[in-house]
Amino acid sequence: MNDVEKFLEEVRLEKEKYNFVRASGDCVCEVCGKKYYQHKFTEHRDWDDNPFLNKLCDGRIVKL
Repeated sequence: MNDVEKFLEEVRLEKEKYNFVRASGDCVCEVCGKKYYQHKFTEHRDWDDNPFLNKLCDGRIVKL
């Protein structure tokens, strides 16, 4: 399994574990009215140690 395949498998497992969905960063939060990309990142990091999930005001976790 190469690095990309490993990363995709990790993302799949994280999605199952945290039940995140993909969304556009331009979507508007129903609670605060800010765009999704204006919300804080979760503690999750990708293979290059960059944050990749955002947590919305209602508790949902999204991958932008």
